[in-house]
Amino acid sequence: PLSAEGVAIRRAAMDSFAKIPDIEPFTIQGRAGEFGHALARCDGLLIVAPETGGILEAFTGRAQASGKINLGCSADAVKATGDKLEFSRLMKTAGIPHPQTVEAGAKFDSSMYFTGTWVFKPADGAGAEGVNIHRQPRKVEPLIGPHIAQEFIEGGPMSLSIVSGNDWVEVLSVNRQRFLNDGMIYDGGEIIGEEPSAALRELAARIKKAVPGLSGYWGVDFVMTEAGPVVIEVNPRLTTSFCGLAEALNPTPALFIMAAATGNPPPAVTTRRATFFTKTGETRAV
Repeated sequence: PLSAEGVAIRRAAMDSFAKIPDIEPFTIQGRAGEFGHALARCDGLLIVAPETGGILEAFTGRAQASGKINLGCSADAVKATGDKLEFSRLMKTAGIPHPQTVEAGAKFDSSMYFTGTWVFKPADGAGAEGVNIHRQPRKVEPLIGPHIAQEFIEGGPMSLSIVSGNDWVEVLSVNRQRFLNDGMIYDGGEIIGEEPSAALRELAARIKKAVPGLSGYWGVDFVMTEAGPVVIEVNPRLTTSFCGLAEALNPTPALFIMAAATGNPPPAVTTRRATFFTKTGETRAV
């Protein structure tokens, strides 16, 4: 179900890296057997894959073991953010606003934890797959794999597109998210053309400090409430917002990723245009 988004993200990444002088990007898709050959050919690599089932963690681990430059987050960061219960503990320890989150085992009774709207989702997942919103307490039975239950946060669904190096964090854009079918189907969003606020920049820095290994490009899904942002999850990889960002940002976002990987300071953002994007990569100016 995520393959169309993956293809769109890969295409945007290829376009962005192709704009950098002396870079020769190439790609493989969906053929795990060719990964070793790609490792042998490249100087550095960026993996586009979901966290589900440990896919992203496994390929990131192989990338790190190869000694080649990993342009993304570390395997430890992928594991910590992909496990929604562990991520919830990290946010709680860091004092970062995050919904109440509990394990939803067999015959889970939400009335023991929530009095209002709540969310039922896989403990290991990506792209809003398998997410269900319940408006009242009820008992549920997980069908396949571990699940979590989470307090529903009222507000505007948003995200951050971030690149970080060893000693810097740059919020490239703030994005509005678009959901269909009562908030259960992700359908893309909008890159906001305005400068990220100081509060959101500080939030990104706090998250990086709380989750060791966040580097290169990563995204934050959050809800903007009247009291401020509430972090829902961190995506330790290229996100669908990158499709819009590659059109909206100057210089191209791949330059920030390269700066992070090579230990250099980030370039300065000169242009950030408001841009709509779909989950399959179509873009247009607002």
